[in-house]
Amino acid sequence: MKLRIQEYPVIWVIALSALRFLRLLRVYINDNCNCRKPKPGLILQAAEKYSLDLSHSWMVGDRCKDIAAGQAVGLKTIFIDYNYNEPYEGSPADFTVDDMAFVADIILQGNCDEED
Repeated sequence: MKLRIQEYPVIWVIALSALRFLRLLRVYINDNCNCRKPKPGLILQAAEKYSLDLSHSWMVGDRCKDIAAGQAVGLKTIFIDYNYNEPYEGSPADFTVDDMAFVADIILQGNCDEED
């Protein structure tokens, strides 16, 4: 059974709200900052501030640093491969897609599988 975002509008609203709170990851001059990917500082701050259960959370990104940050705190990961002209370094993501359109289905299906 394939899940569609149209069937779960409440989940979509929650996801959008979470994205608003997490903010875009800021660019810091200090590369040693714990909040600069691939270090997971901002993920941990958000988890504490918003009482997020990281065992049921996902990191979606288009760079290997995004995936590494998520993996560092045990998130399930989805790599969006836009075929950038750079090598992918590090552990592979749980899922790889070439279009953002597939992300919601993967997350919804993954969360449904956990409830079974």
